[in-house]
Amino acid sequence: IIAVIGLVLLGRDLLSAREDLVETTRLEQQIAQQTRSAQLAALPTAEPTAILKVELHDWILPGGHTFTDEDQPMVNFEELLASEIPRHLLTEEVYAKMMSPPRIETIAKTDETAVSVRIPRLGLDEPIVQGTDWESLKAGVGQVLNGANPGDVTGTVSLAAHNDIYGELFRHLDQLQVGDEFVIVTTQREYTYRVRETQIVDPTDVWVLTNTGVPTAVLISCYPHRVNNKRIIVFADRID
Repeated sequence: IIAVIGLVLLGRDLLSAREDLVETTRLEQQIAQQTRSAQLAALPTAEPTAILKVELHDWILPGGHTFTDEDQPMVNFEELLASEIPRHLLTEEVYAKMMSPPRIETIAKTDETAVSVRIPRLGLDEPIVQGTDWESLKAGVGQVLNGANPGDVTGTVSLAAHNDIYGELFRHLDQLQVGDEFVIVTTQREYTYRVRETQIVDPTDVWVLTNTGVPTAVLISCYPHRVNNKRIIVFADRID
């Protein structure tokens, strides 16, 4: 009888302890929730951050154009608008860039800025213009403004030119062969690159501009000649 009574009392004590634990836990959770609410209330409400700048080369490779007749080229606006630019990025500024020839935005040159390119196999020795907008590519070989310089430890120096208008400077990029070398010149020194491979890609394949972790260069032009619905890309590694 004494044992039974003891077990009953023990069970009562356990049940009481369990109820006390549940109540204590509930109170602690309530206090924690009140603390979190107070902390959140003290935080300032963050304003939505607008995208400061969208560059077309983030979404489409440079050089796109078509012909209105045999001799008069025009920017291929339809290609740009049909590319995979997220709708929320099509601000008035970006739309204006696509629908009218933008002015050249010059940048301050430094000792490391690329100023010319020599491609022996193609017989080219041309100055480099900073920028790849329509007006820049009228002037010659343009450099994509992605922040890469020839002397950088890493980065992809990206040069573009037309293949059928304004000098047809990159008309024969498809003649470059693996192992061919070309030189990008700055005011400080010359940098030599060796061709690694050539690919034909879509205009939206902007991955070709990616920093691969080593110093590289790409040469870009429309392809095929006077069709221009693709891009020819020559990949090269810096060797000196």
